[in-house]
Amino acid sequence: MATNKQLEQLTAWWDTPVGKLLLQAELKQLETYLELLFGYKLLLIAPSCFDSLSHCSRMGQVLRIDPNEVATQSLPPHLDAIIIPHLLSYLPEVSDCIKGCWESLDAKGQLIITGYRRFSYLTWSRFCDSRLKLQIPSANNSQSKIKNLLRANSFNIIKQDNFAPNSSLFANGYVIVAQKELVLVKMSEPITWQNKQKMNARMATSGCQREQN
Repeated sequence: MATNKQLEQLTAWWDTPVGKLLLQAELKQLETYLELLFGYKLLLIAPSCFDSLSHCSRMGQVLRIDPNEVATQSLPPHLDAIIIPHLLSYLPEVSDCIKGCWESLDAKGQLIITGYRRFSYLTWSRFCDSRLKLQIPSANNSQSKIKNLLRANSFNIIKQDNFAPNSSLFANGYVIVAQKELVLVKMSEPITWQNKQKMNARMATSGCQREQN
């Protein structure tokens, strides 16, 4: 899991002036996705500052797990959607988390992920402003890596977007919406009447050959 220090640093970031601006922009972006989601059970893996998302959801039940507790809890089954703001960017075992999400989602369930864009105004500011460098933890997993892992774990990426509080900050964050793909198991050819006739004919021919020998 991500270190407690990283998660505490990320959570504290939302209380900074720039962090608050980005949080409001991110919440607004996520609300637009929630308005389009239908189903019964939604899981939010996020700190309490994202609680407002539960009020704009059409889901019958909204559950929340704190990111610090993900390692000690198994995800509930039969979920229609999961929202994970930023956490996957910091997980060493990100592939295991994505697999767990796939197993917990029902067919066609959606996984919505956010993170900071690696090449953005905010990222470059970390190198110029020592305060930002201390406030924002450096991500372990890039956006492209997370997308590749989603595809490798049977998710279909159906939408991508960027967000920022205003034009002066450019697009500092990204949103990925992925849908659970069903893994099709190829069945063997069914035994039809015609196939059964062919099989009996081959068996009869094989038997005649053995008798002649």
